[in-house]
Amino acid sequence: MSVAGTDLWRMGAVELAEAIRSRQASSREVIEAHLRRIEAVNPSVNAITILLAGQALEAATAADRVAAAGGDLPPLLGVPFTVKGNIDLVGTATTQGLKMWAEAYPARDAPHVERLRAAGAIPGSLALCQRVVGSDHQPVGPLPHPRRFQRRRRGGAGHWHDPAGSGRR
Repeated sequence: MSVAGTDLWRMGAVELAEAIRSRQASSREVIEAHLRRIEAVNPSVNAITILLAGQALEAATAADRVAAAGGDLPPLLGVPFTVKGNIDLVGTATTQGLKMWAEAYPARDAPHVERLRAAGAIPGSLALCQRVVGSDHQPVGPLPHPRRFQRRRRGGAGHWHDPAGSGRR
């Protein structure tokens, strides 16, 4: 596999891990590609509420040092991941999308975040919590329909305002 000329943000976690492990791409290149993509599309989709760019780039640099040292590497070394706003991530508030929990900083990561970090993965952003998508209390604005940007999400269980968009008839 050659990643030259590839859009790194399009690659899956396993492909990215292999590219980093084989040194066809650096973790920093992967993180930078994802950050550029988020910058390009997030203004229109409004999915990423907090971007942990600085921390992710620092972690990528550390991951690249580990990869350069060789030896047994964690399986997801340098691969970025996004955490939903209702999942505990040390250093960020677990708001569940609500302003009233803006100071709810967890003492430790959620178990699956701990496991991803232990596997070498790098948290790079927090995503909108669907529980409040479309509510009046949503602090980040409306979330557009992924295929029809003029439509807006509405309420609880992630259903779209119009029946066709939600897959329900």
